[in-house]
Amino acid sequence: MINVYCLKCDSKYDRSFVTKLKDSVSKYLTKEHKFFCLTDKPKKDYDIPIVRKFPDVWNKMHFFNYIGNSLYFDLDIKIHDNIDFLADDFEHFTLIDSSRWKDNKKDLGFKVRNNTLVNTSVMRWDFAQDIYQKFANNHDTFFRLYKGIDRFIYNENITYKYFDTDKIMSWKDKNYTKKVITLYNGKFKNRQ
Repeated sequence: MINVYCLKCDSKYDRSFVTKLKDSVSKYLTKEHKFFCLTDKPKKDYDIPIVRKFPDVWNKMHFFNYIGNSLYFDLDIKIHDNIDFLADDFEHFTLIDSSRWKDNKKDLGFKVRNNTLVNTSVMRWDFAQDIYQKFANNHDTFFRLYKGIDRFIYNENITYKYFDTDKIMSWKDKNYTKKVITLYNGKFKNRQ
């Protein structure tokens, strides 16, 4: 059984994004799974209430407390085809290599801003409580130091691997419509 998670907090995205993601996962993930939404406003039977709310995207950190075969999807993605390829290696914490759509990776500004070459719009894990524990031990510092979870993971020596695929792409890439998953990375923020 695979647990599939998403996060809906505050008013960044309306509830229709959760419904669209749930429907897409049901259509394109043929392996046995259950869908859950971590939220500050539970309404559906698959919703999990947030017990301790963090600022903005930092609420993703809660998912690392869940064990078992797990997939996570941001709400601002679009699934175009079968995603069973994501559900084959839960042993390692896995995320997206974003270097293909990032410019100036070697310049000083990139390093000074604690930037990142990872993207957590799609993640896979079986056991990642060590990531949460590292974060929880010093979360106030990490809130100030990093703009979000991607930068925390990239800059704090978290052990991860990349999805070995070219089927996931940002909408900023000219061929994004030909991929299985398109990441919209905030393109639809505050759309109500």
